[in-house]
Amino acid sequence: MNYIVIDQGTSSTKAFLFNAHGQFLHTNKIKHELYRPKQFHVESDPSIILNAIKLLFQEMVQTSGKTEIHRAGLAVQRSTFLFWEKKTCKPVTPALSWQDSRAYKVVEEFKEFEEIMGNDRHSFKCPFRRTKVLALDAKGSGIEEAHK
Repeated sequence: MNYIVIDQGTSSTKAFLFNAHGQFLHTNKIKHELYRPKQFHVESDPSIILNAIKLLFQEMVQTSGKTEIHRAGLAVQRSTFLFWEKKTCKPVTPALSWQDSRAYKVVEEFKEFEEIMGNDRHSFKCPFRRTKVLALDAKGSGIEEAHK
């Protein structure tokens, strides 16, 4: 029995194939670009990331040969997220990296409510999804059309 682990990270996707004794049989990595189109923006192309995951998974299965893949695991980036079209599941925004801080203005707006929010205030820091959703310009990004 073999096992596959895919680690989808900030700047690359890594794959590991190992056996029941924990010995690595094969590893590989595919790098992808981080784009910084504006100040505070850190993005990547979700199609490139998905393609890397597919290619590496297929490579691990082929390398395993006739030995059964018993389990597979996937680890993904911290607070990176994107929006996708409801029917086709195709991305309508870039993948916004956990490093992206375009939501800093939203974070500043919520500072006055820190005492009220208590422990939940941490989810309004720039790396977290909540603030990025609020910071995205839904009219210009195609998000509204994707949800119809």
